[in-house]
Amino acid sequence: MYHIGIDPGSEGAVVILDGKRAIAAAYWKPVYRNKRRVRKLVLVYGKGEPVVVIATRFSEIGHRLLGLFSLLGISEASLACEDFYFGKNARTTIELAKGAGALISPLEQRLQMPVQWVPAADWRQVVLGLKRNTKRADVKNASLLLIPKRIRGLHEIAVKLGSPDHITDAAGIAEWSRITEEGINGRTANTAGV
Repeated sequence: MYHIGIDPGSEGAVVILDGKRAIAAAYWKPVYRNKRRVRKLVLVYGKGEPVVVIATRFSEIGHRLLGLFSLLGISEASLACEDFYFGKNARTTIELAKGAGALISPLEQRLQMPVQWVPAADWRQVVLGLKRNTKRADVKNASLLLIPKRIRGLHEIAVKLGSPDHITDAAGIAEWSRITEEGINGRTANTAGV
């Protein structure tokens, strides 16, 4: 079964797992073209070379991901996205959540299932065994070190995309989805994060 993990944000990533193997990923970051802020989207699948696209909206990223799904023959998959929290700047959180919604909507429609929103602390506890109050630097280091060891093919994809921390986080979210979907460790999708 396919499992799709999304690390949303102005800079973010999506990783697609086939079981415990990473088969494709996408990474985006903000750039400027003609004095306008857009997103540079890089897509990688299999052993192919990265494909670069300039996306003007988050919904375009979602649309490009649909093309990747079609290319890979994905019609069924679990879909999980890291949830947002209110930090110091609520406006930024709201804007990022709007972007994530625009990205996810076409994916939900294609897969005919809702996304599972998972708090960062929850997926990190299940996948990495980290406590909720682990410092940010330690969390990022654990993700970079442990997740590529856990998911076959991830290192090769991350190298092609050039942003390992967003890629490993997206892969961790996909792995959380796989674990909860398959009921590993006595958990099920309905009880995960409770």
